Amino acid sequence: FVHTQVSLPPHHLPTHIFYNMASVVGGKGSFMLAAPDKEYKMAKFEIGRPAPGPEDVAIDIVYCGMCHSDLHTINGDWGNDKYPLAPGHEVAGVVRAVGEKAASKFKVGDHVSVGCMVLSCMACGMCDQGFEQHCAKGMCGTYGATFPKGMGHDDCHGTPTQGGYSTDITVHQRFAFKVPEGMPLEVAGPLCCAGITTYSPLSRHVKGKKDQHV
Repeated sequence: FVHTQVSLPPHHLPTHIFYNMASVVGGKGSFMLAAPDKEYKMAKFEIGRPAPGPEDVAIDIVYCGMCHSDLHTINGDWGNDKYPLAPGHEVAGVVRAVGEKAASKFKVGDHVSVGCMVLSCMACGMCDQGFEQHCAKGMCGTYGATFPKGMGHDDCHGTPTQGGYSTDITVHQRFAFKVPEGMPLEVAGPLCCAGITTYSPLSRHVKGKKDQHV
């Protein structure tokens, strides 16, 4: 696991600030551990996070699991050319602030997790069925994606998303999940990646069938 409460490695902070769904131009106060290029040498970059919009949840990241997808992405195996890039899509943390429309679902102090998506159109047939990964307009990945226009935070349109190797993140409430009481926070993040990848097809195709148990 990547534990973001541990001090990030020392590095000269660049004067340019990269922003995404959850960061602002010229902002400061948050940090990400990011690959500046394809050489695997992770470095510390400073970014700024905005207050959450009406549907957003702002999360202080405590843990982020490491997926092999992180390595494939930062070294360009899958065509990524957006650098610096902070990977990480097995996020677990604590809610710091919520937008007014998200307040019925989340409250400050809740333990939450975030997986490989932070946004979709939330209106197409696939999204309506809970298959946001197949969104007709394209889902927005937690890192390495291009943030779309017209979905709030338009000042971020066209910029790359940054992932969970950071001190905090802001996501739409639909893509944040409460961690059950009593579950250790450090194990929650991987359930949003390897966990759901394994459970989802079993739930759809096996669960509930005669003589089958999940």
